[in-house]
Amino acid sequence: MKTVKRKIREVTQKGQHWDLPVLIRMKINPILKGWGNYFRICNSRMHFMSIETTRHRHCASCC
Repeated sequence: MKTVKRKIREVTQKGQHWDLPVLIRMKINPILKGWGNYFRICNSRMHFMSIETTRHRHCASCC
């Protein structure tokens, strides 16, 4: 979980001028889909909620 949060942080660093929909569609969604597919067989509801919170916080701060 630390690695997916780190990847989201790297993608949403300040100073990168992306439109928010493009950033989510082109950069963040592939990261989350890959992580979700890898962990879909286990009960990971709390982990998904934690990742969603991280994604929301970093997207709000970068754009």
